[in-house]
Amino acid sequence: MERLTLEQLKERADKGTLIGAFLVSNDDYHAGPALSSTDIKKIHKDPAKWKCDKMAGIKLSSPALEFGSLYHASALEYPEFDNRYAITQLARKGSKAWEKEETAALEAGKILVKQADIDLVNAMLTRITGAAGIKAHSKRGLLLGQIETSFYWTDMETGLLLKTRPDVLTESGHAVDLKTTRCGDNEKLRKTPQEVQEELSRDILLFGYHVSAAMQLEGVREATKQGGCEKEVVAVPKDYVLFFQNKVAPFNVYVRLLDQSSLDLGANVLQTTLRIYKEIEDNNAWDKLEQEMIAKEDIPQDTNEDIKIIGVGVTGE
Repeated sequence: MERLTLEQLKERADKGTLIGAFLVSNDDYHAGPALSSTDIKKIHKDPAKWKCDKMAGIKLSSPALEFGSLYHASALEYPEFDNRYAITQLARKGSKAWEKEETAALEAGKILVKQADIDLVNAMLTRITGAAGIKAHSKRGLLLGQIETSFYWTDMETGLLLKTRPDVLTESGHAVDLKTTRCGDNEKLRKTPQEVQEELSRDILLFGYHVSAAMQLEGVREATKQGGCEKEVVAVPKDYVLFFQNKVAPFNVYVRLLDQSSLDLGANVLQTTLRIYKEIEDNNAWDKLEQEMIAKEDIPQDTNEDIKIIGVGVTGE
């Protein structure tokens, strides 16, 4: 499979030839061209804010997202782990000592992480694999299959360039996504298995995992078809599986297979959002949307408005 750099991705996108399956680094994938599922979800929520954040280079970050990235890199991207992270024995952020080490890490192109977080990730992976040590992952096979392949394709209705990057594609025809969670970890109020499953269902909707699922299944299918690279994929997935692991001991694992109704809902959000994006682009309406967003921010918001949650159907244990 061909490996592409960020510059090569941009060059091919400009020429209209960025179609198919490629090996791309995590950083180049996210910095490169094409709309991802993250973009789709943000555009669906607020196109103007997405555009403003994109133009300003603003990226959403939080301790939960940072830990999720660390877990993901440890589990699936080990060859790149040492190049991406620098480990500190310091326990608290914000100190002068932390700032000094963080500056040194950034100058080396790395992210500073606590040893305590590394130990937690290690314990979580050990719970799954039964072997100690993050660096043993390459030998123990956390999730077997084709890992972190980047797919690019053109949406046939809108002509927009899209991309997706499944965590794992299995020979059995599953696209698998790893997620960390805190569902069911309340020490004071132990939840029943049914309550935990309901909480996971709410998270699936809240974080738009059904949209990611629909985009991954369509993306692998269309990218391999349009790019003529079916032989470079272990199997075109027919199902989407969420592999949740709790961040609190005993680090329980919950595996969820999204049902067809969830996938249909996600596909509808995807296609509706692409049409909205295409219409905005064709009419050069970004400036108008930005002005409307600024005006809306000046209007006091009713913080007592009821929030309704629509259930997302899932099957599996």
